[in-house]
Amino acid sequence: MLGFFLLLCLSLAPFTFKFTVADDGAHVTVDDIKLRPESNFSAPQEFFILSDDSVSVNFISGTDAYRAQDFGAVADPTVDNRAAIQDAIDAAHAAGGGMVVLQSGTFGISKQPGDNGAILIKDNVFLKGNGIGKTVLRVVDGWNEDLDDKLTGIIRSPWGEATKNYGIADLTLDGNRENTKGLIDGFYNGGRPGGTIADEDVWIVRVEARYCSGYGFEPHERNERLTITDSISHHNGLDGFVADYIIDGVY
Repeated sequence: MLGFFLLLCLSLAPFTFKFTVADDGAHVTVDDIKLRPESNFSAPQEFFILSDDSVSVNFISGTDAYRAQDFGAVADPTVDNRAAIQDAIDAAHAAGGGMVVLQSGTFGISKQPGDNGAILIKDNVFLKGNGIGKTVLRVVDGWNEDLDDKLTGIIRSPWGEATKNYGIADLTLDGNRENTKGLIDGFYNGGRPGGTIADEDVWIVRVEARYCSGYGFEPHERNERLTITDSISHHNGLDGFVADYIIDGVY
């Protein structure tokens, strides 16, 4: 596999950006990403469908569906829902894969103790809300980096691991920068900066990152087969979109 380093900072305007890097003679699919390897858990079709009145997370069910409210999540910006949402993600991961669904509302979020991020997405887990502006993960008022280190990702993959086959869709990530202090990024992922491990087969679909003091979307070293589509980033302190060591990616 031919690797490359690309740092791309994109404006807030609508855009279509595609790039691919592959070995000579490698097969490339029509969407410019090579054939994805088979996984033990396939992303549910409902994950990719736009949530609306007829296709709502309130009606998604089945053995592979994990409703965050069943784990204690409540749509209240003053309540830290991190642990409840994490419990749902961990349960889906432990079962071999699943889709975690969040109903409409604003969910307060704070940093995970002992980690740089808040919610840690895991292998074979797909987190889906009810739409941009409808399901909001918002950093709680008063969060302070001086007391708890920086918050590198309201949603992020675990640091130092190769996390594979996961995605987030139909969500707003709100850094609440007027009522918090310190560095907050919306989405962050990747294996390990300067290392050789990579996150693989990642989907970011219809996600908004806003009011973060740091980056909106920061896919970091490395990612293979990353797709970011129909997503927006605005009113953040640093760049809205970053592409840092992306191999076979579509923006």
